[in-house]
Parts: sequence; C-alpha cells; structure tokens
Amino acid sequence: MKPIMKRLRVFLWVAAWVLCFPGPAQANAGVPMIFLTLPGMALALVPVMFLEMQVLAKGLGLTRRVAFKVSAWANLLTTVVGVPLTWAILTVLEGVTGGDRAYGIDTPAKKLLAVTWQAPWLIPYEADHNLYWMVPAAMMWLLVPTFFMSWWLEYLAAARMLRDADRARLQSAMFRANLLSYAFLELCALGWLLFEIVFVV
Repeated sequence: MKPIMKRLRVFLWVAAWVLCFPGPAQANAGVPMIFLTLPGMALALVPVMFLEMQVLAKGLGLTRRVAFKVSAWANLLTTVVGVPLTWAILTVLEGVTGGDRAYGIDTPAKKLLAVTWQAPWLIPYEADHNLYWMVPAAMMWLLVPTFFMSWWLEYLAAARMLRDADRARLQSAMFRANLLSYAFLELCALGWLLFEIVFVV
C-alpha cells in the first residue's frame, strides 16, 4: 500500500501546484495523465455530444432535441465521473503490479509497456526527452478502457432518462454512439502524436 499512498500524496501535491502555479509545474514525479486526459475530454465534449446525438436519434427513433439531452447528460457523467474513475482504477493497478518503477525505454517492448501498462502515471524519462510522443501515445491507450467505462455509465444514464426504451436496443445504440465518439477521440490523439513526431522533433 505504501507506493499507492505515496502516489496519492504526489497526485494531491501536483494537483494543488498545477492549480495554483500552472507555469512552474514539473513532471519530475511522473505525469498523472488525468491532468491531460480530463481537459482534453472536456474540450471534445460538444462535438462528442453532437456525434452521439445523431446515433441515438437514428437508432432509437428519438427527436434530435431528446437525443441531444440524453447525450449531453450522459457525456457530462462520463467526463465528471467516468474518466477520473477509470484513471484511478488503472493507476492503482499500475502501482500494485509494479508499474510505478522506471524500467527504461531502450527496446520497442519497453516503449510499448511505458505507454500502456504505465500509461495512467507516466514515467517521464526526461533525460531522453521522450514525453513528446509518450503523452499522446498513452492517451490513445487510455481511451480504450475509458470507452468501456463510458459505454456502461452512459447506458445507465440513458436508461434512467428513457425508461420506456427497449434495453437491448438502448444498449446497442449507446455502444455505437460511443464507438463513433471514441473513434473521433482516437483520431484526435493520433493527430497529436503525428504532429509531435513530424513537426516538433
């Protein structure tokens, strides 16, 4: 439990530091990806709402107004609860399985582990200046488990709002809506990664 408590203290310290002094914040203690994924998800909230509205309206025979209301509330729930909860679970798993140690990134396999297993709380490897590609790559990976959490939470939210809807049909529509919105988010993260590789390096 000690590594987890240590990470919690670091997380709270970094959170306070970023909020109070955003300029000088450093990644020396690692990079808690929640600080990058959550703002990114918030920025993408409006286009995601509209994308999912289209799927829900067509798949469930709803008016666009009702479909947008369902999409808006469901996506707000995902952003406020789903994204932080997914990150917290993955961070705990990273810590208890030994992912909180620096293993290096000198092989393709280690690079892959650094942005998957260690994605929730990135090891910075600042001496090698690798965060430019690690952050968007880790974000692409984190979108995968977040998709499943989002689908589940949004289905629960929609089921409460559309009590008369067929549950199987609603679940299918929510799956397709999230598949579309997360494909959009993955493309955004991929675009960021390619931009960093082509124009920044």
